[in-house]
Amino acid sequence: MLCSGCLSGEVRLWSVTSAACVGSYHAHRGSTQSLNFLQGGSLLMSAGHDSVVHVWSGGLGQTVAVLGEEKIPLLQQQKRSRHGNEDDANALCVAVASGYAAVGYHGNGIKMFNLKSGEKVWSSEDLQVSMLCLMWMEAKGTEMLLSGGMDHNLRVWERQGENPENLVLIGSFGVQKGPILSLAQNSTCVASASDDFTIALWLKNTLTSKPWIDPKVMCILRGHIGGVTCLAFSPNGKELLSGGKDQALMIWKVNTSPPVLSQSISNCHGDWIMGCAWTSSAVLSCSSDCKLRMWDIQTGCLLREILSSSSLNTLCCWEDHVMAGSTDGLLMVWKWESGVEIARIQAHKSRLHHCTVVFQPDLEKNVKPEDLLVASASEDGTVKLWHPLKVQHHNTLHGHSAEIQALVSKDARLPEFLTVSADRSLRSWNVTTAMETPRCQKGSVRSVCFLGTDELMVCGYDAGRLEIWHQNSVVYWKKVSDGVLHTVTGMLDDKLAVGCSDCSVCIWKLERDSKKCIVGLDKVSSFKVEPPVSFLFYCGSLFGVCMDGKVINMISTNDRIKEDYAWANKVRPLGVMANDNKSFWLLGQKKGILYLGLILSLYPSGSHFITFCEDAVGKRLEDLETEEEEKQQEEKQQEEEKQQEEEKQQEEEKQQEEEQQQEEEQQQQQQEKEEEQQQQKKLSEEQQRERQAAIQRAAQISTWITAAAVQNDFFVCGDCKGNMWFNQPPNLSTWTQRKPAHIDKVSVLRLTESLIISASYDRTVKLWDRRTKKQVGMFVCGGPVKVLEVNPCDPKEFVCADTQGQLYFLSWKG
Repeated sequence: MLCSGCLSGEVRLWSVTSAACVGSYHAHRGSTQSLNFLQGGSLLMSAGHDSVVHVWSGGLGQTVAVLGEEKIPLLQQQKRSRHGNEDDANALCVAVASGYAAVGYHGNGIKMFNLKSGEKVWSSEDLQVSMLCLMWMEAKGTEMLLSGGMDHNLRVWERQGENPENLVLIGSFGVQKGPILSLAQNSTCVASASDDFTIALWLKNTLTSKPWIDPKVMCILRGHIGGVTCLAFSPNGKELLSGGKDQALMIWKVNTSPPVLSQSISNCHGDWIMGCAWTSSAVLSCSSDCKLRMWDIQTGCLLREILSSSSLNTLCCWEDHVMAGSTDGLLMVWKWESGVEIARIQAHKSRLHHCTVVFQPDLEKNVKPEDLLVASASEDGTVKLWHPLKVQHHNTLHGHSAEIQALVSKDARLPEFLTVSADRSLRSWNVTTAMETPRCQKGSVRSVCFLGTDELMVCGYDAGRLEIWHQNSVVYWKKVSDGVLHTVTGMLDDKLAVGCSDCSVCIWKLERDSKKCIVGLDKVSSFKVEPPVSFLFYCGSLFGVCMDGKVINMISTNDRIKEDYAWANKVRPLGVMANDNKSFWLLGQKKGILYLGLILSLYPSGSHFITFCEDAVGKRLEDLETEEEEKQQEEKQQEEEKQQEEEKQQEEEKQQEEEQQQEEEQQQQQQEKEEEQQQQKKLSEEQQRERQAAIQRAAQISTWITAAAVQNDFFVCGDCKGNMWFNQPPNLSTWTQRKPAHIDKVSVLRLTESLIISASYDRTVKLWDRRTKKQVGMFVCGGPVKVLEVNPCDPKEFVCADTQGQLYFLSWKG
């Protein structure tokens, strides 16, 4: 197996032998920087631009559920009584329908499991019979289970209407004189294969009739000279394929009366045929001789052979994929048309008896390859559900605060590796320890808000988790969304609003007990906003600010959400800040220019956008737009003049070339050399101009504002380089020079009456005296700081959070 990483964050899996891509998945936000196999290729480590390391399975195969308990080792089992554990029996077969799996066991009848919970909900009591095959049948709005046993009998079980988790035996019958080894059905009949060399055909309506009447066999098919081990109806239901211990495949026409043998392929394998299936143009068979073979239906000729490392016991097909289970517990996936091996999954630790494709009615015909679901039953006593064409994600390792540039292991057999990052750190990891550590369920902190009542604080995380804190302790938490919690704000009457990445804004109310302690969250209302809101603020009404500059009144008396204002010309919002109890500031930036807006809420159901305050250079938005248009027109005019000059120059050059062509050959050659030199010079000048333009663009971006704060007539800004600068009240348009405050991007700025508080990606939080602008305090966090809020009830207390999900409660005593 070969893996490759892309700039888009995608990882692709390649088959080296066939030079074909067999799967892909999205691993990182941003580019995938480094990949490395560990533990003999069973694990794949990926490191990316998003500063995390992911632990994946070394190939395809994702576990969905495990039904039943895995058998204990033999030495431990001998210490227990013979009937000490009823789930120790081998799982021989499985049939799945309507969210439940029926499993047949060796010597222990049938058990039924709920797929969602994985719990056993029913078992056949006092039925000490090995169930070798199971199949669900639909009949007049109800589902019935047909089982074939070692005792030569077929049994029909019916689901009770009031309790679908219970099965009731309604009949037992049989005419064959050997164990029932396989079952198959089409729209009208059911076929049962037996170890007595025969195949019995039954009318389906007689097996599902109400009231129950002992069914009579429709026909007995004889032709095999060994036990019949597997059956499969053709896609149109007109033909039946059978395989047996006689190493032969037979095709029967069952739409004639009586059914007849239409094709017999003898000596298909060197051992028993254990599974058979139809494709769109051929038939497949697998055997204990470790071979999977494809046969032409008309001629019986061998079309393709695939070798396995161990005996194959079962197979099933879906579109152009064939899945087979082996004696060493492997579930292997091939594309039958090309023979390319897609996946080799260690599904169980011991023999895999049966595998089957699980029908998913909710997906109907829109099943994608990654949605394919397969169930496998094993000697280890368990049934497992798999997405065989998906990769297994084991864990996410956090620690770096910037992009990871390289990942390397000393020995691929050892569970240890090193990573180096742009955060200037080298880290050592142990995969075994990381795999045992529970996954980070929270993610990084995205938003923090003080509610202003009872010293409560709300914290929102990447993973959709919302926490309520009181006096530096979590008193309640709830997962309120599957998306990222972008923003949280407090409201009146113990309410709070949450904006999520799934374009939802939900209003929740705190539930309290008789002692006023928080015991829950109750959703009051929810709204859909596209694009998702980045900031929420409550000021008489609830306002949302989107990244495209739209300001939305979330609580409107109208049926539709009201859009109050939209910032023009791609002004990117930086944040919102309180002004007084009826208004708040909206801060934004565009190409290094600070934009300020004031939202005044006059009524609970409405608001009015008042004006833009003066920006960083003392010009209003309208002036800036006019100036920008004039500048664009001037640039356009200059470009046109330049183009005309170039065209005129080209015409002159053309005339010179025509005159030179009339001269002697020596002069012409000399002129061509001069022209070539001139072109090279011109090309280098163009490249130099392009490079200069790129440098200017990069320099311009580096000066863009990343954080800003406002209080009364005082403004402060920070940029990507860690610089900070201020205006000089009462003059709003006079600013100080940009001066270094941090060594990395300034992410948050906040103001109190006496302090300027700055947070940065350099992991520090710094306090500055508002009057002297001198640093008076500093705190270092474990990762880049992205969130910081001041307690409105006590401005000397504030909370910050880093990208590693850590919260820091700080107080200033200066």
